[in-house]
Amino acid sequence: MSASLPRRPVRTRGRSETDLGDPHSSSKRTRGRNTIDAYCSSCLLLFSKDGLEALNSTAGLRHSTFVRCRSQAIRGCPLCHFILATVKRDQENDWSDDETLIFHNRSSIKDTKVLPPWIDILDGSISSRKVVTTIYPYAKHGDPIASFVYRRPLLRDVKSQKVFSAAVRLYNECRKNHHRCRYGRDALLPTRVIDVGTVESPTLKLFINDVEQEGMYVALSYCWGGEQPGNLLATTLERMTEGIRMEELEQTVRDAVVATRKLGFRYLWVDAYCIIQDCAQDKAKEIGDMALIYKNAAVMIAAGTAARARDGFLATRRTYIPEEEFRIPMSSGGLGTVYLRTGTHMPRHAIDTRGWVLQEFMLSSRILFFSEYELLWQCQETELRGVTGEGLEYLQPLESLPWLAFNDEAGSNFGGQEEEKRYIWMTVVEQYSRRLLSDPGDRLDALKGITLELQSLWRDTNTFGLWRKWFIEQLTWSKKDCEKDGNTEVVRSARAPSWSWASLNGRIRYTGLFTTEYAEVRGMTLLEERISPHNVILSCPIITLDDMDQSRLDEDEEWITEYPDLADISLEIGDRETEYLILGKTMLGDLELLIALMVVEDDACGGVYRRVGLATFTDEAILKSAKDKVVTLK
Repeated sequence: MSASLPRRPVRTRGRSETDLGDPHSSSKRTRGRNTIDAYCSSCLLLFSKDGLEALNSTAGLRHSTFVRCRSQAIRGCPLCHFILATVKRDQENDWSDDETLIFHNRSSIKDTKVLPPWIDILDGSISSRKVVTTIYPYAKHGDPIASFVYRRPLLRDVKSQKVFSAAVRLYNECRKNHHRCRYGRDALLPTRVIDVGTVESPTLKLFINDVEQEGMYVALSYCWGGEQPGNLLATTLERMTEGIRMEELEQTVRDAVVATRKLGFRYLWVDAYCIIQDCAQDKAKEIGDMALIYKNAAVMIAAGTAARARDGFLATRRTYIPEEEFRIPMSSGGLGTVYLRTGTHMPRHAIDTRGWVLQEFMLSSRILFFSEYELLWQCQETELRGVTGEGLEYLQPLESLPWLAFNDEAGSNFGGQEEEKRYIWMTVVEQYSRRLLSDPGDRLDALKGITLELQSLWRDTNTFGLWRKWFIEQLTWSKKDCEKDGNTEVVRSARAPSWSWASLNGRIRYTGLFTTEYAEVRGMTLLEERISPHNVILSCPIITLDDMDQSRLDEDEEWITEYPDLADISLEIGDRETEYLILGKTMLGDLELLIALMVVEDDACGGVYRRVGLATFTDEAILKSAKDKVVTLK
């Protein structure tokens, strides 16, 4: 999550939309006006040789005040309009009327001894020195403006020797100097890995590690996109140890073999070819080892652009250039075309939506991401970046767990506050629930690697996705606002008890952390996860609508808000009365809310209830009407 920036008070009048015009249309509407009169003098200076000298200076290039920039935008300067729209979008109201926007060339800040002969990144700041806009200019080869604009259209290249050499350098630097990335050093190989040989002497066969051999290996993260022919089966195990034909592999796995060799590794772990797919016992064992497999991998390679295993990720060709195009009159005559973008780039891929992939990313200490425009690197001490350093600047696409969560030497340092642990788990579950699974039955298994790792570190037990220490609070998941994404639940699965979020297939959200807890766990009847019953005995206040002040219900519709788990709650309620198990109290801004489970009594067993939703109450007075009761929740 991104923290909001502190706001500096502005004493000028508020601005209306007419101050800025339409921030999404003007730059494109006016960019065809190529006379010098269309651009103000400040914008013409910005992309000129004289302007470059000012950009490289300590004082920077003084562009204009807000009032002047707005005036020039209204008169038709497309760059002024672009700047205004960008600042308004990123830092609304931070640029007051009389403050001057000053641009600096960021590359000049990196090395003050050498003045670069080109513009790299334009950081626009106001008098407080706060950067309120960042602009990335691009120019095509041969364009007049390219002589002092550094960036070129980015042609996707993820398989050249130059790119792989850069990746190897980053890996070696990380392995040598990054203490937090020490996982992935020589460790036991997984039960099975693919032996790919070397570039000079390639082999391809399944290696069975039956003597606890140590070694370094690469792990692949990718989208299956359906069943894969050639998966490891009990009947093909022996043959695959003798040799695997490259043609048997899906294109994504073939590309992973090539990448593994080019990176200088001999072993590759791929779930479809290293887990016996028709053996439930083997799958259960390997899924249980998933945390170690990804955590101990030397590096994980992520097939970001492959929506299916057959797509591959090395051969994809794509070119990046910003959409915002400006044809600027040059002082020497003629026109130069510059392409502008603002802010960092967030890559989006099919792999980002897959349920199994979340734990693979969270558990891996190093990742090579074969992305949409370039090969990216990320480790526990380096944020997401292109391996060559010549491409885009990136926003982290995944809110990963702090690595110290998996640091067995730092258990007392990380998550020392119980609140941190509670927040972390709620964040993991919320992110995970947004993702897709080919088999909904994997709802718990696809998170088991993280769960088992945290069970060991936190010395707690996770039951159907809820931790024993904070069990009451973690009952407070709901479908609040999730239906906006078309994420409706039609039926509840029997794979988990009604009180677990794993009984649903789609997105869920948590309420805030409790300030007061009214319910208490008295006992649990929890057998093996796939065997019923899974009952929890609670002591808590319980109330029905009949117990409540009817006049209050009639006069205040917001006094109680219900969030049913299913789109059609009548499927679970039938003609039974809904009751409310009051769990605790939380804060929503300045508003204090009571949180309650919506439940119905089981027809077959008196005193046994099933969850059907979550409810909030804005008045603590209902506690006076509630009755303390011991109930069984199934």
